[in-house]
Amino acid sequence: MITFQTFRELVPPDDPIKIGRVLHRLCCGETFNRFQAEAWLHDHALNSTISELANDHYISIKRQWETVPGYRQKPTPCVRYSIDPNPRNLAACYRRLRSWGWRIEGDLSPPSEVA
Repeated sequence: MITFQTFRELVPPDDPIKIGRVLHRLCCGETFNRFQAEAWLHDHALNSTISELANDHYISIKRQWETVPGYRQKPTPCVRYSIDPNPRNLAACYRRLRSWGWRIEGDLSPPSEVA
């Protein structure tokens, strides 16, 4: 069974792609909004990355509106994203990350192709 711990044990490729960095962090059980994603993952358009994961890769992502301090501490609405922990969804995430070069430590075989 694939769990958040399974993802924490994956080793990223030398130069991971942005969408992979975002998916990996979500699959490790992290949640974040667009401001955090910009600071932590250098993703300046998180909503587009999430849309690509959902619409092009069929990954289920939860969305929860929240309000955070924005410019001059004014309340700013934004969305907090998290991965849907359904076992089938996590399995799809695992296959996708493996296809993007994430590997099990000690495994030096090339990534498998995922359609």
